[in-house]
Amino acid sequence: MFPARLAPNAAAFNGRGRVYHEQGEYDRAIDDFTRAIELSPQSAVLYNNRSAAYELRGHVDRALTDCAQALRLSPEHQFAKQNYDRLVERSRNPKSTSVSFKN
Repeated sequence: MFPARLAPNAAAFNGRGRVYHEQGEYDRAIDDFTRAIELSPQSAVLYNNRSAAYELRGHVDRALTDCAQALRLSPEHQFAKQNYDRLVERSRNPKSTSVSFKN
């Protein structure tokens, strides 16, 4: 299965969201990933990206929801699988804080 192609504006929002994410501006990253998702709702990468930002904001439930959606869209998405497994563990053990941003 090939990843969903991003609409041009979705790609721009995703790119800026990734920059915000790297700068630690997670709320802004979430906003941009959300805009990208609105434009390209079939992209597992976008849901996985927003999941990572949600997790770093401490919203593990939202992060899990987005990761699950990424896996529904692309069951073989390796980073989403890894992130989902980590999030499930984190939801069981809230003191675990290991976070990585991958897509």
